[in-house]
Amino acid sequence: MQNMNEQKTGSLIRQLRLKEGWTQKELGSKIGISDKAISKWERGLSFPDITLLPRLADVFHVTVGEIISGQQLSEPALDPEVFDSVVADTLVYSKRDTFSKGKRIFCLIFIPLLLTAMLICAIINLAVNHQLSWAYYPIGALLIVLSLTLALLLPHAHRLEILMGTLEFSLMIYLAMIEKLSGTQGWLISLALPISLVSVVCLYLLLKLLMILKRKWQILSYSMLILALGPLLSINQILRLNGLRHTLISDWILLGCLLGGALLFYFIDLATRR
Repeated sequence: MQNMNEQKTGSLIRQLRLKEGWTQKELGSKIGISDKAISKWERGLSFPDITLLPRLADVFHVTVGEIISGQQLSEPALDPEVFDSVVADTLVYSKRDTFSKGKRIFCLIFIPLLLTAMLICAIINLAVNHQLSWAYYPIGALLIVLSLTLALLLPHAHRLEILMGTLEFSLMIYLAMIEKLSGTQGWLISLALPISLVSVVCLYLLLKLLMILKRKWQILSYSMLILALGPLLSINQILRLNGLRHTLISDWILLGCLLGGALLFYFIDLATRR
């Protein structure tokens, strides 16, 4: 049995189309798809893109569940086993569809451009200096962009966590390369590693807030709290421990402003919810 029961769905789409008296071309114009695609659906050769299911259901005045199952509710009710199978198939198809056409096109265009840019840097460096020297820096930066691009394209429920982990790993490799090429030592573990970790964790928390929270005052409150405890307090402490910076009165003023702002926006959020 094919995924999503293409045969039954295709048969239902054909039945509903004929009931409305539409040609395949007319139906296609209503949902923004070609008549060839509709012909494939009706013959059970393919299944409608998951993003088109709500539009199909709307034009035929049925539910998405009916389109997926290939049965109308006016017919004998779906038994629990069939319904569970439909839901499971929907989840499978949804995961399969994550890697959409847009992402494939993005891969086909952007990734070759990155690789081409790396090659050009290497060729110019070799042509001018007869060895690889400065090209390591842009190539390393482009490799970070490439690794983040590939992580972003992964069809995974924890894509953000994978993206942040890839960012931190790539940054550390890049900074280790800089330490090696520059001939300086000692700052990678004591300075670069903790600062990059704090920065990536703060970035992750801010992005997570934007994904989870809906109320703007709540987002502002938590964002200010993260900025106060992360980049300002933690990074200042790291720099101070490495003897690169002394705590200034302005640091405490800024910290107080951020914490005060976080508290203010928290109470505004409470007031607006009442």
